[in-house]
Amino acid sequence: MRIALKENASCMASNNAGTPRCRRNRSRRFFPFARSIPLSFELTRGNPLSPNSGENMSIKAIPICPPSVCLRPESNLMEALKLMLEKQINHVPLCDGNGNFSGIVSTNSVLRALIPASARAAGGLSDLRFAGDAERMLTSRLHDLEGLTAGEFAKKDVPLLDEDCPLLEAALLLTNSTAPLPVVGADGKLRGMLSRRALLAHLAQQAGV
Repeated sequence: MRIALKENASCMASNNAGTPRCRRNRSRRFFPFARSIPLSFELTRGNPLSPNSGENMSIKAIPICPPSVCLRPESNLMEALKLMLEKQINHVPLCDGNGNFSGIVSTNSVLRALIPASARAAGGLSDLRFAGDAERMLTSRLHDLEGLTAGEFAKKDVPLLDEDCPLLEAALLLTNSTAPLPVVGADGKLRGMLSRRALLAHLAQQAGV
């Protein structure tokens, strides 16, 4: 199933050189921020492909899950967090003014920033005596993040999947990813996000499970 970009708005962020892609013969480009473009855009699904189409060997055969919103990297981190909490999602993609994928921010990256480095070290906490003040400590650290941007917490070295990426290659990349992977068109614009659930649902349907 193809994903079509609705032109009613755009999202923003900067592209990152060296970002791995399903097909590596396309160059990465950098675009300046266009602050006049709205913070979010919507993606809509196109017509499904024929089951007999040769495209069913690629991710074009999968109903890609479009992100409900996409933020600019200079968006406030707390704005991104509130958005994820409201929509009950764990990831928000970042894009530039031309709709090109730039990175992905997650609830995990925010939560990780709240935990002291000593607690994240191998072996975990060695002294739990301060655990009674844990809530106050964590909320205080959350306030410290208020002035930061989503781009500062975004994961940028994310594999990009072309629309004709083979199913097997996409499956291998997803097994090594903690988040859905961005699907981009030939123009470099974000078309949607491919999740493990979407891939497995497609395979289960094809297997008649």
